[in-house]
Amino acid sequence: MASDFERLTYTTYASHRCEAHTSTGKLASVLAEPTATPGHVQKALIVRELEMGPGTLSAHAIGRLLNITESLGIVDIGNRILHHEPTYSASEKQIFLPSNVLVQKTLSLKCGDSYVLMTGVGNWTITKRQKAHLLKDGTLPPSARDSFTINPPSLDVASVLQMAPGMVSPFLKPGTDPCIERIIIIEPDISINHTQFAISLSLFESFVLPTRHFVEVTSLYLLLAFPQIRQCLGRRYHVAEAIAQDKPMKKALGKR
Repeated sequence: MASDFERLTYTTYASHRCEAHTSTGKLASVLAEPTATPGHVQKALIVRELEMGPGTLSAHAIGRLLNITESLGIVDIGNRILHHEPTYSASEKQIFLPSNVLVQKTLSLKCGDSYVLMTGVGNWTITKRQKAHLLKDGTLPPSARDSFTINPPSLDVASVLQMAPGMVSPFLKPGTDPCIERIIIIEPDISINHTQFAISLSLFESFVLPTRHFVEVTSLYLLLAFPQIRQCLGRRYHVAEAIAQDKPMKKALGKR
């Protein structure tokens, strides 16, 4: 749940829309300009970042994402920039996305004294069973067993992560020290060949990519920009799986 200060901060960013940068089609035209050189694009992104502050993904972050996606053979960049109304939460943002595009949701966690980011496709949640499963397989740090807070107030995303509330993601600004102990990437459990996911570039823009590239894009970005941050791959834990895993135990008990 967001604090009043976070909502006020978000409202400030949302109201300072910077039409020169976030008007419909503006970023797409900058990235997809046929005659633009990489230097020209990077300069435009830097100016954008200077004027928008934490209200945009950093220029270097966007640049790295472009390089990664192009290395995967994704070239129609301009057509993949989606403009939408500003939203505070993943559930609100999902409303403005096409039916085959899922929001990328990232939660900040405090496990003991450590901060962790967990990111996945869709408007997912962390259940008690999911937490227990992630603890058991070592995805979450052991300290999460006794001390575990979702969206901790002690982590000021605007100053520490340099991102506006409402657009927290693993695509942190290169060259900074975000004080994140690990980043957990949750494997998509939906039809990855028929869906896409939306990376927040600003409060108003998303970068839409095939879901089959979600883990690869996120992992490559972190490897290049933050090799010192531990990456963990996690799975969602479903009720059906729990029932299947409980059956052997129930059978064993029944034989006694």
